[in-house]
Formats: sequence, structure tokens, C-alpha cells
Amino acid sequence: MGENARVSLQTKLSLPMSHPHAAQLQTLMAQANVSDVIQLAAYSRVAARQIYRLQAGLIHSIPVEAVVKLAQYFDQSVDEFLALFLPTGIQPLEFTPKTTQATGIDPAELEALQAEGDRLRAQLETQAINHAEEIEQLQHHLQAQQQEYTDKIDHFQQQLTDQAEAQAQQEETLKAEYARLETQLDSQQAQNEQRWQQEALDILEAWLLQWSAAAKAAQDNAQFPARTLVALTQPFEQLLASWDVTPIGTVGEIVDYDPQEHQLVKNHGDVGPGDAVVIQNAGYRQGDRLLHRAKVIHQEEPKGTEN
Repeated sequence: MGENARVSLQTKLSLPMSHPHAAQLQTLMAQANVSDVIQLAAYSRVAARQIYRLQAGLIHSIPVEAVVKLAQYFDQSVDEFLALFLPTGIQPLEFTPKTTQATGIDPAELEALQAEGDRLRAQLETQAINHAEEIEQLQHHLQAQQQEYTDKIDHFQQQLTDQAEAQAQQEETLKAEYARLETQLDSQQAQNEQRWQQEALDILEAWLLQWSAAAKAAQDNAQFPARTLVALTQPFEQLLASWDVTPIGTVGEIVDYDPQEHQLVKNHGDVGPGDAVVIQNAGYRQGDRLLHRAKVIHQEEPKGTEN
């Protein structure tokens, strides 16, 4: 419950300011900078119901200990405090026979009036006590509800905080896992590249060992047989085969023209699908993927140099 609602409730349940003792109490509370009965009860350590009794003019029904505490809180002596709140209505009135005779009031009738006054006073006191207890119970109930709502709000806020922390922790874990996998992938790529290079070098080992000598011999001897150089290309063919690279046709082979696999060399006439052509340069395919189309010329035309 907010402060404004609590003050509003306190205002509705308090005795009207027309009651002299309520006005006196409000004056003392204003001097002590106390806003309401609940606050006064907390500061003076006196039960709120006792303060409501004081407000209703029932100081005679308040325990002496409570009276002393209130007097001390307002920085007054007990006598001064009692003088402010002692109901004048219960003080005995002195009647002399002379006064009775002068006014013509029957002593029996006066006694009856006093008895009725005592009855009404007792009834008022009982009602004030009941109202004070009801007010106090209501205050306790409202405070319990306020505490319950506060606890629920704190619980929900804690849940949100825990969820946010858990989510942040999960994000950090995912980032760390992503970085680990990225590092692992880079390492695997480097290892795969190194392994691929090693495999390629293993296949080309014979060529690496013999090519330099064969190239030197071909440069120094014009009669060096070309078959020897061709034989050295076998490791390249093995390397291409290990990569699933296969040739499209062989040089000099006569095939039916297929524009999907063949590329007509410029200035060698027009041909259509199915026409006979001669492969001038072999093409290559890796698996189902076309790498290069084979270069072809028309069968009826002489083989020429590619333009």
C-alpha cells in the first residue's frame, strides 16, 4: 500500500477533529513532526489502539505505562499530560442542598442522570475500544498484504535477474565454444592442406627426382627422345586421377560434336550437334563438374594451330 493510501485510510478511521482530545493530540503530533497515529505508535512504542483511546477521551482506560511513554515522547510530565487529556465529563460534580433546592432538581433524578451518563460513557468507551481494535487489525492486514506484494515483486525481480544472468552465461559459453570450433576448424584446414600437399608431392616424387636431369639433357642434346619427356608426365596423370579428374577425349580422336563438352576452334567452319569433329586439345571433367571443354575442329578441315 502506498503512503497516500495509508494516510487516506488513517484519515477516514480517525475520530473527527471536533473531539477536543483529538485536536489536542494532533497539536502535540504536529509539534513533534509526527504525521499519523501509526507513526506515533512506532516512535513512542505504544500500541495504536491505546493512542486511539487517548484520542477518544478514554485516557482512564490506557495502561499507566503507555501514558508515561507518551508523556515522555512529547517531553511533558505525567501531570501535564493528564491535565490535557483527562475527561472533564467523568469528574464528580458537587451539589449542595441549597443548589438542589434552588434549581428544584430531585436528587433521585440527578442520580438517575449520572447513572445514564455513566452508561453512555461506558458504551462510548466500548465502541471506541472496538473501533480501535478493528482499525489495528485492519492496519495489520494491510501491512501483511503490502509485505506479501513486496515479497512477490522481489521474487519476480530476482527471477528476472537470475534469467538474465543465466542467459549472459549461456551467451559467453556459446561464444567460447564458437571460438574453440573456429580455432579447431582453422587447425584442421591447415592439417588438410598440409596432408594434401604431402600426398601430391608423394605422387610427383618420381617427376621431381628426374625432371631436372631430363630437362637439362633435352636442352643440351637436340636428339633427346621426346618419349622420355612424355614418360615423365605419368605422375601428373596419377595426380589428376587421384583428384577424380578425367580427360574428355584424346587428341586426334574423331567424335560427334556436343556443344556441352566440345568447343569449336575459331575459323574452322560451322558444325552442328552430331557432326564429326576432331579433338585438337583434350578437355577435363572432375566428377560431374565440367572443368574445360575439349577444343575441336571440323573433320574435313586440316588440323591447325589454335587461335
